[in-house]
Amino acid sequence: MPEASPARPSRRMPHPRAAAAVLSCALLLGTAACASPDGDAPRASTAAPSAAATDQPIFASDEEALAAAVEAYEAYSEMSTRIASEGGTNPERITEVVSENAASQLVEEFEALAEAQLRTTGTTNVYGARLMSWEQAGEDTTVSAYFCRDVSGVRIVNASGADVTKPRTSDVSALVATFVVRPDDPSKLIVEDTEPWSDITFCE
Repeated sequence: MPEASPARPSRRMPHPRAAAAVLSCALLLGTAACASPDGDAPRASTAAPSAAATDQPIFASDEEALAAAVEAYEAYSEMSTRIASEGGTNPERITEVVSENAASQLVEEFEALAEAQLRTTGTTNVYGARLMSWEQAGEDTTVSAYFCRDVSGVRIVNASGADVTKPRTSDVSALVATFVVRPDDPSKLIVEDTEPWSDITFCE
């Protein structure tokens, strides 16, 4: 996992242009963290469950762990797109697909979007999922996976319907997402964190 952690956005509601920049970054990376930490090429190695793990692992194989991560990330991406396309209204809906820690930052981003009267159009294409690792220790399970995201079809518009999308260096980005089990359903995962991944060669 990269050591750098996502920078938290300011609590002061930004100018519409600043909000557009924040949203552009969030759409590209999955969080407001725009600085790309160093990263090695993706690897599909899997950490075996620790000795403290239960006798019945939550996943029977790497494939099951990756499938659960993909399902969780797609749910997160779909909900994020829905909220952003509706101008950031009812941002608390994101708590359905992310952990409490992740929700606090995302809610702030959507509130800034609503304050700036911006919304999005289009959808993000998520592809190229690869398992990084998964580990189970007792009741705690953590899964990390790489994803590619293409936001070429996503635009940001203002209250008048004008396109105010900030120019992007690239429409395609790589990220590593970390997942934990849902508090109400240990068989499902939710997003705990996402960070940009500097090596996007596996997305090409």
